[in-house]
Amino acid sequence: MQLGNPTAATVDINNHTHYLIQRTQYAMDYNDTTHQANWVSWSYTSTDTGSTSRQDSYREDTSLPVGFTRIGSATFGAGLDRGHMCPSADRTTSVADNDATFLMSNMIPQTSQNNQGLWATFETYCRNLASGGSEVLITCGPGDFGATSISNGMKLPGSVWKVVVVAPSGTALASSKVTPACRVIAIKTPNTASVGSSWASYITTVE
Repeated sequence: MQLGNPTAATVDINNHTHYLIQRTQYAMDYNDTTHQANWVSWSYTSTDTGSTSRQDSYREDTSLPVGFTRIGSATFGAGLDRGHMCPSADRTTSVADNDATFLMSNMIPQTSQNNQGLWATFETYCRNLASGGSEVLITCGPGDFGATSISNGMKLPGSVWKVVVVAPSGTALASSKVTPACRVIAIKTPNTASVGSSWASYITTVE
């Protein structure tokens, strides 16, 4: 969690709105009322890209506490993808790393046009930011929930956002290497079929 814990999520199993999960591959704040993460956070360097193929091992997250809803691996219906927060392509150094990205707690109901279009393009752009030796620190999540839920009970987000900080690589913690000189990119995209193809159209500020 190099960009911190913005919602003060905890490992308290009674905390159903901000339950903290920390894995080698990423950290997340899981919300059992929307049945998806509030945010997922990870870092990416070029060493995170290897030769492991995409596993497509969608499965429920059995690590969620007893009493939490565990979303199954079934597809979300017409027009909606099982949208990764931490992308499969950011974790290809081992089968275990790639497998972790297919846990359903790492998925949101994301429109196909968003997920396969500008979101995928922006994911590739973020990986390319590390090609010069930088470390890319990323936090993203769903937002703007209304009353609509999909058939498995997951709330349908009205938007999807991502904050990216490009920092020097190395073992130092973000608190010492993230400076005002670091490039920051933030986008907030509508989770709609009419989202368009340009992520740059949705650049925003970080509050």
